Amino acid sequence: MITYDERGCRKVLHTYAHRADEIKTEVEHTIRAQIVHDFSRTKTASHIPYHGMKLFECRVNVGKLPAIRVAFALSGDDVDVAFMTTNIQKSDFSRQLDAFLK
Repeated sequence: MITYDERGCRKVLHTYAHRADEIKTEVEHTIRAQIVHDFSRTKTASHIPYHGMKLFECRVNVGKLPAIRVAFALSGDDVDVAFMTTNIQKSDFSRQLDAFLK
């Protein structure tokens, strides 16, 4: 089961509310593909834990929308999407994510 942190995902889901279902579907597809392929394109997102779990990040392409960078945590079969942004530059993403986690 995949859940989305209201505060961390609100900006992207609100900005693209008319395509929110498509974004969620593509995020779920990308994360499940990463799990199947042993996280081949996934990196550690932050040294700060999210509810005691390690965060990973990957890029998600959603049709004609800007690319989205997603931070997520795994807990057994459950995935918690903690943070989403359209800012895909790694340094900017890390700064935004760390500010969100503090």
